[in-house]
Amino acid sequence: MTRRLALIFALFATAAVPAVAAAAPGRVTLVRAAGASGDLAWSRAHIWRMHGTTAWDPATTWVRRSAYALDSATAAAHPDWVLKDAFSTQLYVGSSLAGDFGNPAYRAWWIAQVTAQAAGAAGVYVDDVAMERRAYYEDGYSASIRDPRTGATMSEANWQHYMADFMTELRAALPAAEIVHDVVWYKGDARADIQRELSAATAVALETPSTAGSTGTYGWETFAGYVERREAAGLGVVLDAYADAPIARQYWLANALLLDTGALALGNDAWTAPNRFWTGYALNLGTPAGPRSSWSGVWRRDFAQGLVLVNPPGNGPRPVVVGSGYVDLDGVVQTQLTLAPGTAIVLRKAPTATAPPPPVAPVATPTPEPAPAPGKPGKRPGKAKAHSAGAATPLETRTTVSLARARVTGHVTGAVSGFARVTVQRKRGSGWVTVRRAKDSVSKRGNFAGDITPLARGTYRVMATFEGTGTARPSKSGYKVRSL
Repeated sequence: MTRRLALIFALFATAAVPAVAAAAPGRVTLVRAAGASGDLAWSRAHIWRMHGTTAWDPATTWVRRSAYALDSATAAAHPDWVLKDAFSTQLYVGSSLAGDFGNPAYRAWWIAQVTAQAAGAAGVYVDDVAMERRAYYEDGYSASIRDPRTGATMSEANWQHYMADFMTELRAALPAAEIVHDVVWYKGDARADIQRELSAATAVALETPSTAGSTGTYGWETFAGYVERREAAGLGVVLDAYADAPIARQYWLANALLLDTGALALGNDAWTAPNRFWTGYALNLGTPAGPRSSWSGVWRRDFAQGLVLVNPPGNGPRPVVVGSGYVDLDGVVQTQLTLAPGTAIVLRKAPTATAPPPPVAPVATPTPEPAPAPGKPGKRPGKAKAHSAGAATPLETRTTVSLARARVTGHVTGAVSGFARVTVQRKRGSGWVTVRRAKDSVSKRGNFAGDITPLARGTYRVMATFEGTGTARPSKSGYKVRSL
């Protein structure tokens, strides 16, 4: 794994060069959220890169920040930096006000902030490098954005042009840094400004990609083709696919092995902590026989020590016969099986039986010497202590949340780090409409809190979902109703 990571380091350092030497793609390279500080030696041996707003191991961490989510203090100091509609209504991205990245002053401020924050780190992970218009009203409805430079509704072409300008300016400010763009893969890579944006990146990140069917704009084959084109162009790809359930874990592992040409990294925070590490991520299938190919209605890739099969969403169930000589990740022999839509399997070559060694002639046993008297026994080791990077057994958690007019607070019993996603809904008629979303970090005492745009009078309900970490299992609160 050390050699493979060294090769990927070299690849990312020369991302602008179209042709690079690729590492052997028979074993996944891992990324994860930084979280609280942990076991440095273990992390360096198993995790290639981390990402987060802070870095306890800067040399391996990408400092993470949204391209255009504004904090409330900056928005108050610079109201002209906030995107608005034609009626001057402020717009949002997630739970934050949306910044006008078409404004050169905003871009210069943002780049200066990130340059200082990323000093000594491996690079920058830029969230929300979306080449489609994304800004919303405070109740979550999509909005038509007024372009402050034209006074008209912002076109997608202008949006893309401003974002490409932004990312090329960031690259000019950090010419040697690794820069990862969180992108929208289904926007493709054909337009000139999208190509400009991509050329400013070292790698692209695809966060838990959701595909609809096998083909079409949002289909699996479009997604797979995008990944392969990025790798062919000399970029890295971070497939950040959160998957707690076994079927989902194997599906994304198989996809990574299927599509990797030596420049792909896989993320799954649920199962990449020191004491909650899935053994499938340590699997090494060896050298690939070639790229993926269509076989028996699924996608297949063969390796020196096994194979992977992926049946994309939208297909029907696919019965396949792989023949003898293969076992699954649990060691169960598999000769024929049926893959449901949106599932995959990773198969290893079964170990071959070896002949027993020839019998050894008996030899005389020497008379034992008297054993020396035992010395003073050494000090017995104390109990191992769990730390925030991983516990012997991940704890069950319980999440609670409360809602005030301009703030959400909550607690995750059993957690010392991680994130909680909060959803606020308002009563409308006989149903509920989502009006606020937030993602807040969990403290070492299990608390989380965050400001939200003040709510109008009405009846609301709030729910929080703890995403889980290596020491704590995911959990979800029930909806809590409150009238304001």
